[in-house]
Amino acid sequence: MSTNTQNKINTNIDEYSVDDLFNILDLKLEDFNTYDELEKAINEKVDKNIKIFKDLKNDNIVTFFNKVKYTLLPEY
Repeated sequence: MSTNTQNKINTNIDEYSVDDLFNILDLKLEDFNTYDELEKAINEKVDKNIKIFKDLKNDNIVTFFNKVKYTLLPEY
C-alpha cells in the first residue's frame, strides 16, 4: 500500500456499518459461542491495531480503532 493510499483511509466511524467493522477486524459472529468470547476477540484485535498505529505515530488511525471498540463494545 502506498503512502498516498494510506492517507486516504476513511476514518469516519459513522460511515461504517457494524458488519464493516467486524470485517475490518477479520471477525465473524458465527465463530463465537458467547459474548465473552466475542468481547475478548474484539479487544485483542483492536488493541493490537492500536499498538501498531501508535508505534507508527498515526493518531488518526489510533482514534479510529478506539471508536471501533466503543462502537462494538459500548461499555468501554
